[in-house]
Amino acid sequence: MFASSIQLPPLAVQERVVVQLPCSVTMKDPSMVLTLTNTDASTGYEGDGMLQLAAAIALIEKSCLMTFSREHNRFVPSDELDFELRAREQHPKFGRVMLWILFSTGAEYLLKASFLLSGVWTPNIKQKKVIPQASIPWTAEWLTQVDSLPEENVRDFATLGRMIQLLEVLFNHYCADDDQKRLVKYAYKLLAEAIRNRDAHAYVQNVRQSHFHVAGKICPAFNILLSWVNGVDIEQALSRVEPTQAPTP
Repeated sequence: MFASSIQLPPLAVQERVVVQLPCSVTMKDPSMVLTLTNTDASTGYEGDGMLQLAAAIALIEKSCLMTFSREHNRFVPSDELDFELRAREQHPKFGRVMLWILFSTGAEYLLKASFLLSGVWTPNIKQKKVIPQASIPWTAEWLTQVDSLPEENVRDFATLGRMIQLLEVLFNHYCADDDQKRLVKYAYKLLAEAIRNRDAHAYVQNVRQSHFHVAGKICPAFNILLSWVNGVDIEQALSRVEPTQAPTP
């Protein structure tokens, strides 16, 4: 009965979504957790979540639209003049859109980290074409055989749109209140529909010139997601963001 109140879109093959009881209901029997799943061949989703979280913090900080407070484990909006300076340093003409692309990509990583670390969702396993080795020459004859390249199993982390469709599952897991739901849902709908897709698909001159204030409006949504992450997980993610030794090539 409880599952009927949560409208889920059709599940992709092997995608795993756990729908939990509403927070107002006491669950005495663990079997009352509804799991919608086919054969789930994916493993290590917590490790994937850690990597997504580390990448999210790194990219959002590198966008210069926000900084990350190590003391409070939360994002803080940046100063607009500082952002514009950093954008010009990145590139005199295209720096602003470069930084916004970093920002929106980091935002997507952050949402997926929340799902993975909560355990309510794991990515699909899909067949993808194998990338040819560098030693293989790209001859005209070889290029005609691309369609027949072998495939391998890889994790498919879904689109941002797909994760937005599943937000109610995440909200239910963390007993989110109405304000939290609204902030996260509409922040990510704005990111997906007005920022991420537009910037990734085509360059429009000065499209982000007057949009700096949007980052400040979105910041509370990011911090809600962070508040649901275990502090130890955040510390481990930060250790990846700030490595003590040179990264492995």
